[in-house]
This record gives sequence, structure tokens and C-alpha cells, in this order.
Amino acid sequence: VGLGVYANVFATVEGSARDTAARVAEINEAVFVTCITGRAGLLLEVRCEDNAHLIEVMDRLRTTPGIVDFDNLTVIEYRKAGTSGIAAELFGEPIEPRVPVPARADHPLDEIDLKLIRDLMADGRVTYADLSPRVGLSQAGVRARVQRLLDENIVVIQATSTAGALGLAAFSAVRLSVQGPVGPIADKLYAMPEFTVVALTNGSYDLAGEVWCRDNAHLLDTLDTVRSLEGVGSLVSNTYLEIEKEEYRLG
Repeated sequence: VGLGVYANVFATVEGSARDTAARVAEINEAVFVTCITGRAGLLLEVRCEDNAHLIEVMDRLRTTPGIVDFDNLTVIEYRKAGTSGIAAELFGEPIEPRVPVPARADHPLDEIDLKLIRDLMADGRVTYADLSPRVGLSQAGVRARVQRLLDENIVVIQATSTAGALGLAAFSAVRLSVQGPVGPIADKLYAMPEFTVVALTNGSYDLAGEVWCRDNAHLLDTLDTVRSLEGVGSLVSNTYLEIEKEEYRLG
């Protein structure tokens, strides 16, 4: 959908982190904003079209009142992004979510497809009748378009749950410096159900992730397991205190 550059930004805050988070949340490209423990104060995920777009967003952050500095970790590759692991551990049975794939080179997406995807991202249960006037097609035409997106696995529609509904109460961002190859460590983090995100990054750390845990004791056990992995040089953990924004729809 035209977004090819992602970054995790750890912003150092002067004054109220909560007030600064509210200002940062007004930036459309900042899809996730949370107050965290540690020196930084704020963590945000930024999604941009390209590097030039990312530079523009970073310039806006530099002029945001309350932000005095930030550490930008640009994502090279997402090795994992999803909550199926921790959900499977909680419910005692394997969960294999469907994963979308890119459109075929011989059948690229057009502007109508992209409009439909944007609306489905906002509401996966939106009706064909509602979609029809938005894209200028009949209901039958919309149905055919959406069915093609589903059949080719370009779009998957599935339910998601809040962490609270799963009985989880401890969440943390994790940053790692690695001694040696990064891939094997990323694979080990992928296999840990508590990691909902594992990203190979470019910047002051080699890997960034997010962990979901039942409580602080579970979080401590998880971090100790990571520290004991051969090849992990250093680990920084920032616990989430309050999520200001979590909004992944486009437009």
C-alpha cells in the first residue's frame, strides 16, 4: 500500500511525557505512540513511503515541543509480527494465522484495489454496499474485487484481541546489540512466544522487539532468557506505561 520504510523511534522527553505523547500522536505517520520507562520517555513506530518521507517525519519530530533528542532504529526486516505465539501458549493449542502475500507481478494492484484495502484495514467487516460509492463500483464489482484480494491472499481478514482480554499485563520494548551474525539470534527470538515483534534494525542496536507477558515476573523470566542467549551483547528493556496511540489504518 505504498509504505516501504518503517522505524522505531525512542524519543528523549523534556517535561511531561504524556503531554508530548499527545502532540506526537497528531503526526499521521506515527501509528504507535507509548510512554515508556527509561531515559527516553517515548517510543513511537513510524511508517513512511520512502527515505525522503522518513527524513521529513524526523524533522517534524525535532520541532515537536517536549522532544529534545531521539534514537532512530530503521527496520531492515521484520522477522516476526503477530501475537499467535503468546496466544497459543495461553490457550494451550497451536494457532497459525493466515499471512498476506504481495500481489503478483503479472496482476498488480490498481488504485481501486488500494482504496478497498485501506477501507478493509479500517473495518474488516465493512459491507459491499458501504464500499460501493467510495470506489465508484457496483456492489457486484466490489464483491469481485474483494474476493480476488482474498483468493490471492493479498488481504486476510481475521479477529484481533486486546492484550488485556488475554489476561496480559506486562509489555516491553526490547533492543539488542549482537556479537556475531544477527540472523541466528533473530530466529531464537522468533521461537519465543512472548515476542510479538522481532525486527532487524539499522542504527545503534541490531535488533528491536516487543514482548507481551502475563506479569512482571514473567517479563523478568523472558528477559533473563534473552540475556542468556549466546551472541547477545547487551539488552535494553523499556516497559510500556501508557499507550497514547495505536492506529494502523491509512489515510
